[in-house]
Amino acid sequence: MNIFDFSPPADAAAVAHAAELYARRASAIHVPFREVAIGDWSPADQDCHGNVFKWIEHHPNDVAVHGWVYMGDHPHHVRFVSHSVVRGEDGELFDITPKGPTFADYPFLESHFDTDAYADIINPLYEQLGAGFLHHHL
Repeated sequence: MNIFDFSPPADAAAVAHAAELYARRASAIHVPFREVAIGDWSPADQDCHGNVFKWIEHHPNDVAVHGWVYMGDHPHHVRFVSHSVVRGEDGELFDITPKGPTFADYPFLESHFDTDAYADIINPLYEQLGAGFLHHHL
């Protein structure tokens, strides 16, 4: 399956979650990027979950916030892309994963799931699609 195939997820929980995200898409926010490093380590492109876990391992007062990048409405579907950011000690969200040259600054929508429940949604997507894409069909 390629990235242009917008098949709905096979998992009923993911379908329900996509509908819930779509219903509150207006609350998506832009999370500012913060360039960070830990010694000689710096976050890698397209490894937001790993980057965030590495960061909070070294910054125990910060927390991982899992959610979705909202790609906007299309004629027949909406695409959400799994993404993780950091909530700092001060309560502010920041994104430590470089976007790369082809990824625009899309708004972020928090999932409201803990890490385990979030993994239960995204792991089947990676197995089915090879990526953390969640689609809601209009």
